[in-house]
Amino acid sequence: MSNGSALIGITGVRYKLNGAIGVKNDVFEINYIPVYDEEGNEARLTASINHTNFDKINYDVQFDFESDLKGKNNYNRFMVLNTQYKDGEYYFGKAYGKGTLNISGSNDLVDISVNVETRKGTSINFPLYGAEEYEEDEDFLSFVKKGVDQQNKEDKDVYSGVNVEMNFIVNNDAEMKLIFDNNTGDQIEARGFGELNMKIDPFYNVSLNGKYEISEGSKYNFAMGSFKQPFDIVPGSNLKWNGDLLDAELNIGTSITMKRVSLLELSPEITDKTLGSQDIICYLNLNDKLLQPAISFNIEAPKASETGKALVRKVTEDKDELNKQFFSLLLVKKFQPLKGSPTAGGSAAIDMLETQMNEILGKMSDKYKLNLDYGKDETMNKTSIGFGMKTQFFDEKLIVSGTFGVGGLSSTSGSGIPIGDVNIEYLINERGTFRVNAFNESSNNATNANSANNTSGLYTQGIGISYHEDFQNWKDFMLFQYTSDLFRKEKKYWKKTESKPNKKVPVNPEKGKPKELIQEKKNSIK
Repeated sequence: MSNGSALIGITGVRYKLNGAIGVKNDVFEINYIPVYDEEGNEARLTASINHTNFDKINYDVQFDFESDLKGKNNYNRFMVLNTQYKDGEYYFGKAYGKGTLNISGSNDLVDISVNVETRKGTSINFPLYGAEEYEEDEDFLSFVKKGVDQQNKEDKDVYSGVNVEMNFIVNNDAEMKLIFDNNTGDQIEARGFGELNMKIDPFYNVSLNGKYEISEGSKYNFAMGSFKQPFDIVPGSNLKWNGDLLDAELNIGTSITMKRVSLLELSPEITDKTLGSQDIICYLNLNDKLLQPAISFNIEAPKASETGKALVRKVTEDKDELNKQFFSLLLVKKFQPLKGSPTAGGSAAIDMLETQMNEILGKMSDKYKLNLDYGKDETMNKTSIGFGMKTQFFDEKLIVSGTFGVGGLSSTSGSGIPIGDVNIEYLINERGTFRVNAFNESSNNATNANSANNTSGLYTQGIGISYHEDFQNWKDFMLFQYTSDLFRKEKKYWKKTESKPNKKVPVNPEKGKPKELIQEKKNSIK
């Protein structure tokens, strides 16, 4: 047989075959011929097909994509699934594996047995957004053809004649998605480890058993309407199946850290300035059943003082307050005043409006970054409104940014101080470490311009030169090394491959060094 092909309907993969087929009186034999998937990955096929005058056919087909019995090849990856979403399907996606596939049976019943360890490129999706329909029979209208026995037709439709058993060893190469809402993108994207056993009987009853433990780097993309916020899944979170595919037990913890959040927003009358910029960890936990998870929230301020932690406890001890503050942190990245606080009025609505306006402004132009900034000083009863803009010229070497608006507005005077902040930066070198800066900024007390204690002007101007570099250790600190070269012998000059900012820089892999610069900031100098 030359350039033969076969499509396995249940997997959606078409395979190509090349090799000899032995023909005898009552049997066809295939002896370890090469089989290729749609991407050219190779496996081996052994089969025997028995018949009696081409009737009463039974067969035994073996795919080996694990190891070559002759010892010449070590098959590492083979496509075993390639399907798209269809209404009513339990899963879809693309899967690669290493293992064996056996198909045996007759005209009446087929047994399919799969033993696979997942490989890189595997992505399996479980669509849960139509799951309710699996449990209900809502077909109260039927369209029939005259002359067709509907009872027999229905019996044939629900009986496939195929038994499937699949044993999976799932590793970190495989991605699994649990899609709660396809329209909003509310889904879990996970990588992890586990051993799973799936069975599908001839009546399409599906069962799944096993435990899947989630690894670091997995995400829960929480979505509500147009709002989306990715959470990091806590490593060790897991899903357990005990038969019903859609009745898995969830034990998933997720978190996100909000940077530079002011705890003073909870109680503006507190004057502890250390509470003005804190890391706040928001926890979202999913427990109980897959289709009806119990969702709980929590908030922590791990680095706050005892005063700050006491404020957070006031939030977490009141369920309604916790829900309000949790979603305020997600939506507007700040706390709202606690219940009973004199400022616990309309600030949440104003913050949300500001966030929505900034989302709209951010989509208006690719060349200009636009934003709206609304601020209120409760102690001075002053308000400021600013419109920000940032753009770049001359191949991104000249950076211009500014904020224009009015500050120091009050309900009594009705007038304010104009804001006209402008900052201009020019990148001297290609890496952008050396820069010339010129600025005009509103003074901190500009909104207090009428105060008797105000002795400075409304604006501060300046010009200067700056140097900024990120490095992990002294060996990578370029300015230090170049300066040290002034005192070294020529043979000992420090050498480093120059690169453009944010580009990968290859180094000698034989020395066990990484092949690209890690962008994470460890140290910086300015």
